[in-house]
Amino acid sequence: MLNIFKKEENNDKKILELIENIDKFISRDTNSIELCENENSKVITALNSLAKKLEKKTENDLGLNGKMLILLEKIGDGDFSDKVNTKTTLL
Repeated sequence: MLNIFKKEENNDKKILELIENIDKFISRDTNSIELCENENSKVITALNSLAKKLEKKTENDLGLNGKMLILLEKIGDGDFSDKVNTKTTLL
């Protein structure tokens, strides 16, 4: 009986740790999110999926920001022929 509570307590710790990692990523304190691997918990699996989507969106946004920075630099130099053809979407 005690093993069941111990397992649930460990899952709670892992869930809280993953939520803290996501929070640090959103706050820009870290550049990546450490996922919990090999877990059977549906909550941990859902949080891992959310974390991967968040990292992918941030990566896409950084790419778009880089393209726009280059475009603005060219406009500043007088070249108005370039276009940005990238769309970003919410998760």
